[in-house]
Amino acid sequence: YLFDLSKGTLIRKLLPTGGNLPNAGLGCSVAINDRYVVAGAAGRNLSQGTVAVFDRMTGDLLFDLEASDGANTDSLGDSVAVSGNLVLAGAPGDAGSSGAAYVFDASRGTELAKFDNPDGGAFDFFGTAVAFNGRQAVIGSENGGDANEGAVFLFDLLTQSMIRRIDPPDLGNSLGFGHCLDVEGSLAVIGAVSGRNSRDVLSGAAYVFDLARGEFISKLSPPDGDLFASFGGTLSGADTGNSVALYGNRAFVGAPNQDGAVPQAGAVYGFYPLAGPLPLDTFAAVGDFVPGAIDAVYSQFGDPVINDNGQIMLPSVLGGPGSKGGKRFAMVADIFSRNYGLVAQSGVDPGSGLIPVRFGQVTNNQQDLALFNVVVSGAGVTPANNQLLFGYDGDTNPLQLFRTGDLVPAMGGVLSKIGEVAQGRQNFQGQVAAVELAKGINGVTSADDSGLLFFGSNGVPTATIQEGDASPLLAADPYGTINRVGLVENVAVFRAGIQSDPAGNEAVFRHLLGGATEVVARKGDTAPGAGAAVFQTFLGETISAFSDTAFRATLRGAGVTSKNNEGLWSDHSGSLQLIARKGDQVPGMDAGVVYSRILQFSVSFSEVFFVAKLAGPGIKKTNDCAAFLLQSDDSLLVLLREGDEAPGCDGAKVGVLQRVELGYFGSCAIVASLAGTPAARNQALWSGDYLDPNLSDQELRRPFLQFRKGSLHSNLVSNIVRTRSIVLPKGSFDRSGAGLRGAGSPINSSGQMAICVQFDNRAKELLKGKF
Repeated sequence: YLFDLSKGTLIRKLLPTGGNLPNAGLGCSVAINDRYVVAGAAGRNLSQGTVAVFDRMTGDLLFDLEASDGANTDSLGDSVAVSGNLVLAGAPGDAGSSGAAYVFDASRGTELAKFDNPDGGAFDFFGTAVAFNGRQAVIGSENGGDANEGAVFLFDLLTQSMIRRIDPPDLGNSLGFGHCLDVEGSLAVIGAVSGRNSRDVLSGAAYVFDLARGEFISKLSPPDGDLFASFGGTLSGADTGNSVALYGNRAFVGAPNQDGAVPQAGAVYGFYPLAGPLPLDTFAAVGDFVPGAIDAVYSQFGDPVINDNGQIMLPSVLGGPGSKGGKRFAMVADIFSRNYGLVAQSGVDPGSGLIPVRFGQVTNNQQDLALFNVVVSGAGVTPANNQLLFGYDGDTNPLQLFRTGDLVPAMGGVLSKIGEVAQGRQNFQGQVAAVELAKGINGVTSADDSGLLFFGSNGVPTATIQEGDASPLLAADPYGTINRVGLVENVAVFRAGIQSDPAGNEAVFRHLLGGATEVVARKGDTAPGAGAAVFQTFLGETISAFSDTAFRATLRGAGVTSKNNEGLWSDHSGSLQLIARKGDQVPGMDAGVVYSRILQFSVSFSEVFFVAKLAGPGIKKTNDCAAFLLQSDDSLLVLLREGDEAPGCDGAKVGVLQRVELGYFGSCAIVASLAGTPAARNQALWSGDYLDPNLSDQELRRPFLQFRKGSLHSNLVSNIVRTRSIVLPKGSFDRSGAGLRGAGSPINSSGQMAICVQFDNRAKELLKGKF
């Protein structure tokens, strides 16, 4: 039965096709979200069990989900949970009641994964309770564990590997631990239907755990619990079909056998507030002293970058007596063998006579070398030699790699500007900088004063590509201005002018380190997928570790107007093809819904990620932006869209996509506002890995809810605080919207990230880790 809670009225009765079946038990477990009503029928088909998926708006039965290896008495559907298009269903009778749980795609009715009982014990009843926790499946086993008192297991939905087993903290007093559970954020409330309460009565108990670390927080007991009251026997939430209710930081625990005015009348107990530690580790906090900086504290955080070891480079603004009125800056890191500490500070001579004035681009892709750009002052420093690129390996003071005013023999000139810097992920892949040379020195003119300088960890040049050099074009036309470059692994991508006829005086090139350079696309070439239109201007470009390129460009020619004069192209499939064009129909959306602008893009493993604005019928400011993935089979997957149900957010809608950031090999993070929810909870962060599962498991490629505004946290020292805002630093996309070009990023390839969180007491902390 589906009810309207605001009115207390019955909306509809949901029945399977052909009506109820004897002993099917439809409704033994239920879960609901914005799209679906999911109901278990554990007794159906001789207790093999099924899960019915209904359309929430129409009541139509969409699918009867069955296990691919189902057998009699498996009891599939004894517990269910739903998150977005994913359904998790327990089958505690599987394999001699050892138990199992299954993941299904509710949009297609397909089975995605099966989780077997890791302990494998008969009558463990693994699957008696299930819930989603972001990208994790949480599964109760009420008779499992070493002492058969119960256990709860966490699995990674993408890798399908077990993360940890949670055991009751007080063996001997927790019988039935995992009989029911519910999850909110990183908190879990787990019922033990026959556990002992604080008065040593077998009334049942419930336990609060921090799932991020697997740590026990507290035990909940009824103050008046009767013997066999079954407190913790019922815990129920919006997304789970068991019966411990956890919403925000409020828990409600049922005790169906608690005596009241009459025996076994039942009762429900509420607990508030529940608070656990932050899900990630604190790296720094505003107001904390900066290690190594005299009389200075953090005043503002810049945009941190994180490497694949989870180590951070953090630029920041200083405060305090030693900050010269907030005008000094610091670079802090926890990189490599050196502990968390100061790397460089503006206004302070590190002993070289060169005093940092301000910091520029920070790059931290490698595990043994970070790069940062600095403008300096000091004796003998002039505007012609005041820009430096430093390398930092964590073992020594920052090493000057090169400086404006230096002679670069390989380019025949003196550096006048250090522009964009990109870095490979391994130290043997090196680095590259787009540089300019001083005109009028050593014969340098405007025809050869720019180029790319490839260099090693010691700053020694390893190769150059220079304006005026012969390009790989058929006529060997010389390069014009070169001012953009990206580097991923050992392959670079760059845009260059061409000293030729204006109709073809610009191109995008790909360069293999130590190998050849080849043209990807040239101004005046026919643009694939755009009729007779040709490329006019290249706006931004990026490349993958496998030399796949993607670029954004404008068009000119027949049929081109202001409504269709821009697009995104990639050669990820082996040949250049159109990915999305302004004015083109968006596949899978209502007729007339078109792309209006490409905002961000990246390419990796033959798949293209992009964020686009939409226009057309039914498109408003509340639903006009989405993150997409063009998959290797050329199917388009919507990862997250404004106006759609916000995954894991109790029916709230995605408001505005505020920040999207990527790490290599598919890791992504998205922060968005939420609509249709109280202001205290109207922002969330999702993360995931859009390349991890195969194409048949595409629902697992969408991001999962990880952190939400409004959650309560305690560090066990200070008072409980509420999350007020979440800030995802920028870094993985450049100004053109091209992503993962070898610059720094706040998220690494394994999904570790750095985020800034503000609390209701105005405290700000920079957190790092993996959800």
